[in-house]
Amino acid sequence: MSFHDVIGQAEAKKLLERSLRKERIASAYLFHGPEGVGKTIMALNFARALNCKNHEIDSCSSFEESERCSSCKKIDSCSHPDIMVVFPAPKKAREGGGRNDLVKEGKVHEYQKTEIISIGDIRTIEESLLMKPFEAKKRVVIIVDAETMRAEAQNALLKLLEEPPRDTTIILTSSEPERLFSTIRSRCQQIQFKRLSEQEMFDYLKSNYNLADAEIRLICMLSRGSIKRINELVNKEKREERESFKSLVTNMNYEKLLEISNKEALDHFLQFLVLLLRDIYVVEERGKLLNVDSESYIRSVRKKYSNEELQEIIELLGDSIINIKRNVNPQLIAHVVYDKLKEG
Repeated sequence: MSFHDVIGQAEAKKLLERSLRKERIASAYLFHGPEGVGKTIMALNFARALNCKNHEIDSCSSFEESERCSSCKKIDSCSHPDIMVVFPAPKKAREGGGRNDLVKEGKVHEYQKTEIISIGDIRTIEESLLMKPFEAKKRVVIIVDAETMRAEAQNALLKLLEEPPRDTTIILTSSEPERLFSTIRSRCQQIQFKRLSEQEMFDYLKSNYNLADAEIRLICMLSRGSIKRINELVNKEKREERESFKSLVTNMNYEKLLEISNKEALDHFLQFLVLLLRDIYVVEERGKLLNVDSESYIRSVRKKYSNEELQEIIELLGDSIINIKRNVNPQLIAHVVYDKLKEG
């Protein structure tokens, strides 16, 4: 994938291209923005562009195999000696190059909610930076989900940022930059990543999947501007998950809600329910429905709720979604939502 294959993020691309063109590369960057919008992919593409032998402001990763330079080939295969990618991972994966295997499998964010980046990881980075780059024009260290560093790891990283090694660029990515020390943030050039627009998502789905326009619009709304979420929703298992959510609600089988103990699944259900309630709220005003395949159900239940009741439930769901991100017990959240739905 080349620099321009990243979906959306025109402003971020413009800033990075300008840095490459003027050869003014910062010693540290902080790519921050919502989950799943391309921060990690952009960081890898920036590393490729910094070291590509065929391009000055891009990489040749999208070229045919025979036309790609050795640097881009090595970065693509996670075998470049001067490109390091660090992210939350189990102890076994942190040893013996296990992280590279996770990168190849597209599982960089697999352990974001359960693991941390340890001080040992930062010490490993420090040790590698004591040596000169083996072959890179610019050595690159990418620290993904940097907010998962504990205080001691952040302190160790801060020392690196205060005295950055020559010919090295450190890129942090974070969906919660406020969890990083302000002193770390201040030593990085910050680049904001935004949620994809509805048009960007629609065009991506139209070009890559054989889906009806109505289904594409629904996926766009459910994805909340995240390309990661889009790909999950198109996945067969996720589509089946949505159907099970719809069945749970339309059959008023709310007891099934109490069986959802997985935080991610509960978050997906609550997001689905918010959009469904939004449709119930607007249907009488002839608003554009998102869940067009549930229109008959939406019209049938509209009479059961006043606007005030719908607003109250939607606010509760919004608070519940925030509490999931704050690691509140998902079963406790499920019980609170269950009690509210049973009242209706």
